[in-house]
Amino acid sequence: MKIAFHFHGSHPELGFEYGLAALRLVSSALLGQQRAEVTSKIFVGDLLFRDIDMSRDGRQRRSGDIVKFWLHPHNPVWTRFLEERLIAARGDVYAICLESVDQATAEGLHNCLVDAAPYLGAMEVDDGYFLHWDLYSQSLSPLLRVLGGGANVFWDGFSEDDKDPGLLEELRSLGFNPVSWESLNGRFSIFDSSYHDFKARSTRCGMEAGLWPVARIHR
Repeated sequence: MKIAFHFHGSHPELGFEYGLAALRLVSSALLGQQRAEVTSKIFVGDLLFRDIDMSRDGRQRRSGDIVKFWLHPHNPVWTRFLEERLIAARGDVYAICLESVDQATAEGLHNCLVDAAPYLGAMEVDDGYFLHWDLYSQSLSPLLRVLGGGANVFWDGFSEDDKDPGLLEELRSLGFNPVSWESLNGRFSIFDSSYHDFKARSTRCGMEAGLWPVARIHR
């Protein structure tokens, strides 16, 4: 499963560096999951609801409907949201998305995070649904790969200036060991067309693209 964990970006407990603060919470939860050796890419960023094309299916929709369509895709997905916190966040949502975890691990991480006041909840990401594709797969940035108790920090593979040694040290201080660099070799960049083309990817995966449901780090 591809699971996103969500936080209220402006919550005072996260502070100015809210992306890093949220990463600390998720990292602590991951390292506390002793029964599970999680191996997963991690993507991070704000959910840019206001940038979504609400007439994607040829019909006009109110921008206020976007959250409803986000939370209720056409195909049912696993969710664990804290409704009152989600309402209070008013669309100010920061996400940390793990590319591949099983449901038991996702439940365990959610249970570890639920007492953190800025935490909003978790949801399975459906890449066959264009709204999820736009919000998560196309918009979030690759940050690192978790390898059990270790971590690889991504860099673009072109410029050494893209490496963030501060993040490397932060992960070590959180308890990840070993910690090293991993080159993306241009993936997830403007040079990677598959990262930006939902229709092409959906066709390759045999998915139906572009349908609205009938009813349902870096700041």
